[in-house]
Amino acid sequence: MLLRISVVLLLVTQGWAQRGSKGLFEDVESIWSHISKGVDQFQASATRDIGKLKPWAQKVEEEMKPALSQVEDQLGSAFDQMAEHLDFAADRVDEPAMIESAPNADTPMKQHPLHQIFGGLNRGPLNPFRIFGISSRKWWDGPNVCVERQIIEEESEAEEKNEDEMDDTTISRPGVAIHMDMTLTTCRDGDNFHECTTKVSTNGNKKTVVVKHECCSGFRRKGNEFGCNQELTDNLAETITELKGDEFLQLLKATNLASMLSENMTVFVPTDDAVEDFRHDLEKMNALDHEEISYEINDANDEKPAEISEGLLYRKKRNSEITIVESPSMTSILKNHFIDGWVDTSDMHDNGKAQTRNGAENANLKFTVYNTYPEKTVMANCAKIVGQNNFATNGVVHLVDKVILPASKSVGEILQADSQFRSFSSALKSANLMEKLGQNDQRVTVFAPVDSAFTKMPEAMKQKVKAGNGCSQDILNAHILSNFVCSGAIETKAKAVNDLNQYVNLERNEEDELMIDGIKVILKDIVGSNGVIHVIEDVIIPESARDLIETLEANHAPTFAELFKLSGLEGSGEFDNATIFAPKESALVSLPKSYLNDLKADPKKLREFLMYHVVKPKTCKCDFENNKILPTAIEGKNLRLNVHQSSPFGLIDIPRKVATVQCARLTRLDDEICGGLIHTVEKVLLPPEGNLIQVLKNNNQFKTFNELLSFSEVESELSGEGPLTILAPTDSAFTHLSEEMREELFGDKELAAKVVKQHIIRDSVCCTSIPRVMPFFDTSGRRAASGDVVSLRKSAGGHIYANRAEIITCDMMAENGVIHAVDRLIDLDTAAEDVEQIVSQTRTRPFNIFELF
Repeated sequence: MLLRISVVLLLVTQGWAQRGSKGLFEDVESIWSHISKGVDQFQASATRDIGKLKPWAQKVEEEMKPALSQVEDQLGSAFDQMAEHLDFAADRVDEPAMIESAPNADTPMKQHPLHQIFGGLNRGPLNPFRIFGISSRKWWDGPNVCVERQIIEEESEAEEKNEDEMDDTTISRPGVAIHMDMTLTTCRDGDNFHECTTKVSTNGNKKTVVVKHECCSGFRRKGNEFGCNQELTDNLAETITELKGDEFLQLLKATNLASMLSENMTVFVPTDDAVEDFRHDLEKMNALDHEEISYEINDANDEKPAEISEGLLYRKKRNSEITIVESPSMTSILKNHFIDGWVDTSDMHDNGKAQTRNGAENANLKFTVYNTYPEKTVMANCAKIVGQNNFATNGVVHLVDKVILPASKSVGEILQADSQFRSFSSALKSANLMEKLGQNDQRVTVFAPVDSAFTKMPEAMKQKVKAGNGCSQDILNAHILSNFVCSGAIETKAKAVNDLNQYVNLERNEEDELMIDGIKVILKDIVGSNGVIHVIEDVIIPESARDLIETLEANHAPTFAELFKLSGLEGSGEFDNATIFAPKESALVSLPKSYLNDLKADPKKLREFLMYHVVKPKTCKCDFENNKILPTAIEGKNLRLNVHQSSPFGLIDIPRKVATVQCARLTRLDDEICGGLIHTVEKVLLPPEGNLIQVLKNNNQFKTFNELLSFSEVESELSGEGPLTILAPTDSAFTHLSEEMREELFGDKELAAKVVKQHIIRDSVCCTSIPRVMPFFDTSGRRAASGDVVSLRKSAGGHIYANRAEIITCDMMAENGVIHAVDRLIDLDTAAEDVEQIVSQTRTRPFNIFELF
């Protein structure tokens, strides 16, 4: 790629404006004169010095030419492979703009001498000797190379634009106007051609210049030689014979089509093995039903000509297990391998097509190109091109690995016409998906299960599919891909995206069987006018189509699944567009057995317990917000969803978000079920006993703090919507206070209010969200209602502190917030007391660190 930008600057300043245009031009002319003089002096000196080295350079170049050529080939190949694997443009971009593609193609571009000397360093093949004026030859400058030039005038821009209409080639700044003339060239190479496309923009006028060098008719390149020196002498028939396509030639003779080889044609020739495969398929069909099929191909060595019937009922399995109905004649099949003119693989692009000599409507060859390693895979109607670009005097021969059957019917028409896809076709119609599969402007791959696959499904799942709505559409969309996937492109493993926007895994196993998500493909590459069908032996069931019980059991939550079975809620419609927060199995097992037995014995209580874990609408991870209120299936009861940043800096720890519901961590997200989602939560969710005041009063360990709340008249602030976090001192925490401090606290309302507010944070802070101590970055600060900053942090030993007070009980949920119990009042005790306590303990007995464990 060459990007050449010519920039014209118009400098407008107040000083130059006062002097007038004459003064401006005098200054510019003086500056340019000095620059030009210096460049000329440098050029003259460089030319003299380089001239002295030129004879030596010529000799060295001749000696190094083979090595340089090898390096160039290796580098070019490496960059091509890199581009393919990084999904860059398919064509190699490696050539500069040529003189033919300049704005005026008939006038050579005038270049500054410095550009003539050094410009070559950035163009063309690897050749360091260009600085000596020595250029390596390009193969397309050699003999027997024809040149084709095409100039396309693009839509021109207006000569004058206001500021809002300026495109990306015009830049405007105060005092500076910049206009850019742009030339962008991309080149691509094939075995026998070199083509460069140059897009030129000059003063808003745009044009595209295409220059193609290719071997003239009757000539081809031989290796890396200069020009096209290999003269073609074999015609199409002789070339096919040389490629050992005898079986295909025999078929052409038997159907009186051999005369087509005298025309200018591109022929896709099945290998002899491919024809043999086709012959054996026909023999199996004849064995199935002699009356319906009278289709024979004699061996190429037999003297008796092949007998060809004009009809074919295509079968691949005995007892009509699979019946793909197609009725092409042998003549139509063979004509499907011919395209008028010369078409090599460089002319075949992904999703491209070409009209065959078949003549039937929509009977085109569909090309698909896959960026496989080490070279691209090109297919025509899913027949892999295994021997490409074999040129003859009157055409091109490509060897393919199978006989190419005509594909005039759409995928939808093929499915509906075959009796073994009745169940699948009926479900597609009910879900309004068949219309898409019948449109020729679509590009689809369908993994189609036969009717016997549906008989193996559970009855409930079969009814889902027949309904054609809800999650049954997920089942059907799991079988459809909006692209063209041929089996020949799968060498080992690959991934593709289905119409659920989910990955499917394609794999070829050791027995050379193709599998999709573990299901065997029993018939491959039935090509239609708008896609391809692969027949599979089982129905693909995506996670989004599984029911609640199946998913819970798969997620190792049998107790929760058992409770739902006992409740009779399954199939009630309660889980349509719903989210279920499913407790981990360990959380349910840790509940008292008597509590679980009571739930199982009381259907009403069991229902309330389960439905408190169900919210509507369906809420995926992508919908999570901090302090989001989720209404449960129990009227008036809500869940609070929080999203916490566990580490705001990536220098010490990997930053990640932690989601909680009712301060219980969500450990697994977005397990899809039919109509809803399951999130796994580490605790059982129980409804809170009321608001913060009610929860505090119902807990006997906060009697003294409740008295302080009442005395300070702050209770009303704890009854609002919240969310609030209360760091509630236990009764034992007040024993750390001196008698004098206690009397002062309960005798001064203003002091009492300040102390209470220092224990209130106006946000929902779960223990899970409290960060660990981090060196260099203190992220523990939280603003209390008093205005002071409280340090909430987790120590390396796993203890959680609020300043010097330890949180001894976490996450007591209320309707409008959360309560954490602390072992002392925040900032009312002194560090000296702690030191004295530690010292007194060490006096009585030695300190033993292992006692901590």
